[in-house]
Amino acid sequence: MNKSRKRIMFVTYAGVLPFYLSPMIGYYDYNETLLRFSEIKTISSLYAALIVCFLSGMQWQKIIETNIKGFFFFSPIIPLLLVSTHALNVNGIYSSFILVVSLFLSLSIDLILIKKKSDKWFKKLRINATILASISFFI
Repeated sequence: MNKSRKRIMFVTYAGVLPFYLSPMIGYYDYNETLLRFSEIKTISSLYAALIVCFLSGMQWQKIIETNIKGFFFFSPIIPLLLVSTHALNVNGIYSSFILVVSLFLSLSIDLILIKKKSDKWFKKLRINATILASISFFI
């Protein structure tokens, strides 16, 4: 495995760590932390929303490069719309569900629509990172 692949994998898996900040602090139940547990959970949710927005932008770049037309051209906007409903924050379960669905929709766009633009190792990395990030919302 070359150095650039290792760096990409390291940065990707390091980017999954903030998703687990909320469950880790909740597990230790520190009473004297600087941030309350609910604030940390909100920060983790906003981080997930930011990741979905970033992925949607990257997908649009790939869709433009592959010259995809019609309805599928606008497919990256679906996870963005879902993430924007997350801001309504009806309750914690709804927010977590919306974020997980958005992450998996972004993954499916990468695997189905833009399958020719990514290497196999990158697809496996995206699948692993999405699953790891999604699990953090159910801990």
